[in-house]
Amino acid sequence: MHRNRLDEANIELGKELWAIKSSLDIYRLIGLNAKTIKGCINCGGTFLFFIQQLSLAAVALGLAKVF
Repeated sequence: MHRNRLDEANIELGKELWAIKSSLDIYRLIGLNAKTIKGCINCGGTFLFFIQQLSLAAVALGLAKVF
């Protein structure tokens, strides 16, 4: 019984860490290409910067969940 709960907790921790890393990767990818995105009129720069902010919020929330 306790082993199953520990396994489930480990699985959930792994999922949360993966979500944090994915969100951080998205945040960094947009940040590294900010000049290109800003110079592109038709590529949805405003939308991508909004996604970047959402990704940062997801990282912060995920870290709060883990700790």
